[in-house]
Amino acid sequence: MAIPFEPQLGPPPTDLLQLQLLVAPFPALSGDGQLRELMLERRRHQGIGEAGLWYCPPNLSSMLGVVGRRSGIEQPGPAEAIAILDPSVAVWLQLRFGGALRPMQLSSAWLRTEAIDLPSPAPLADLAWII
Repeated sequence: MAIPFEPQLGPPPTDLLQLQLLVAPFPALSGDGQLRELMLERRRHQGIGEAGLWYCPPNLSSMLGVVGRRSGIEQPGPAEAIAILDPSVAVWLQLRFGGALRPMQLSSAWLRTEAIDLPSPAPLADLAWII
């Protein structure tokens, strides 16, 4: 027999989370695969919804309006972002990857549906020159 309700993990889906958004030109955050590995490691140890990191590729970043005159972050070309729950992790990631931090409120439901994907894996190195 099925359980009549599912216990909810984390905040209710309508809650707005106070986040830090780390914004950088694409692919400064995701280009070498380190961000993907870091997110996989955190998800492995803390769970997908509890890791406190969500990746926003260029299409989501433009939807959030994180680049442009209105946002205070000017740059040519597409941008990517990481939504970070813990402010100390945000500062550490900024030191590691660069980029600009800005506070933002986002719905936990939106993050779970739209920003749950991992960054693309790093491209394979061309080893043909070794042979």
